[in-house]
Amino acid sequence: MKRVIGSVIYGGLAAAALAVTSQPASASMLLRLSEGANFQQCNQALALDAACLTAVTNGGVVSGGFSSVSPTTITFSGTIGDFSVTAVATDSNIPGGTTSFMNITALTVRNNNTLSAGAHTLVIDLTGFGFTLPVGNPMRLSGSGSASTPGVTTGATMTSAAFADPNNTGLGLNPTSCNMALPDVDGTPNSADCDQPAVFFTRLAGPFSLRDVLTLNVGAGQQLNATSDIAATATTVPEPASLILLGSGLVAAARRLRKKNRTA
Repeated sequence: MKRVIGSVIYGGLAAAALAVTSQPASASMLLRLSEGANFQQCNQALALDAACLTAVTNGGVVSGGFSSVSPTTITFSGTIGDFSVTAVATDSNIPGGTTSFMNITALTVRNNNTLSAGAHTLVIDLTGFGFTLPVGNPMRLSGSGSASTPGVTTGATMTSAAFADPNNTGLGLNPTSCNMALPDVDGTPNSADCDQPAVFFTRLAGPFSLRDVLTLNVGAGQQLNATSDIAATATTVPEPASLILLGSGLVAAARRLRKKNRTA
């Protein structure tokens, strides 16, 4: 598979993909699937697992529902506008560990052109609130995505993006992303993957949120399978004493070099 690295750019996606909700500090997840104004959303923190939010506009179609709803996982199967969605499966390790992570572990979508002909865009937006581990600063955020089709497909694209909000509100802060297109140009034209460039953010005293967003552009009648994963880890910053020792060592080495040059 050919890896295609994308740039760290976000404007419309960060603004359009999230319905910001006041969140408690405890662990919780929010999953939103949308094609334009047609969407379904389940916010586990607000106890909406029995009757999650839906919206249908412009003759849109929304059906199906959520299952396996818990603070660390949500699953969805149904219809969003032009798309049939099979088993969006997610998981996370909130409140975190050595690494804090969230994954879209399985996703199959098909553009059925229910509303209109042509290519359409589906956004899968997963947010996890209440991460408290690992301890440390700065934090390193990175991720990856992969896409495949049952056969050779022309024109399908996917963007995999990750965000980290030190205030635990799920905003599109500290973005990183990568892009892929099908068919791929190597020996596996019906699959592609990409790695997101790492970005760094400073965590605050309280919990933080992570956000995993897939944007899929799928042609008429096309099926796309996708996965993504994001992770936040603490980076190691030298303690002041270590910096002093390092500086002393460099000074001593410089003195030895000057002495050697004078005696040469």
